[in-house]
Amino acid sequence: MSRGGARPGAGRRPGSRDLKTVQLEIALSGTGAGNFVDALVLVIENETIPEELRISACQVLSGRLMSRVLAPQQVKKQFPNIAEATP
Repeated sequence: MSRGGARPGAGRRPGSRDLKTVQLEIALSGTGAGNFVDALVLVIENETIPEELRISACQVLSGRLMSRVLAPQQVKKQFPNIAEATP
């Protein structure tokens, strides 16, 4: 009986999105903003959206503005208003 290793048909299907990506897309579409960056900023500033999703929006925005993606700890340092809401 084999254990581990690659198995045919196992894993995420190519092109499928994870739950966090889908949640972020839903939040962005609900803002009604005219462009992508404005929508990200609205998601980040909306305190009714869960913090994890707001941090994901910060990572995407930082990647767009600084050509790199920040780790969640770095995002909390750069955006202290989100860190204040952390329990």
